[in-house]
Amino acid sequence: MMQINVKYFAQIKSKAGKSSDTLEIDNGMTLHECIKQLGEKSDASINELLFDSSGNYLDTLVLVLNGEQVRYSDNPEMNNNDELMIMSPIAGG
Repeated sequence: MMQINVKYFAQIKSKAGKSSDTLEIDNGMTLHECIKQLGEKSDASINELLFDSSGNYLDTLVLVLNGEQVRYSDNPEMNNNDELMIMSPIAGG
């Protein structure tokens, strides 16, 4: 078993009611599997920000893994003590 540290920002932080979480994962899990597990572990309000009603990832959130932005489609393998930041996109004007 491994752990990853998840930090929430902006809208997802408000929905979660907390700024961080720890996720216990199996060795060799990918980003897709971690996001799915996070959605299953969380209440419905977070899950609806992550997935549509068919269970497809919404790809509207910004994902930052160990300080570098990643795309959900990149699907990197996760490592023990990785830090995953999840935030709403920042709009400017």
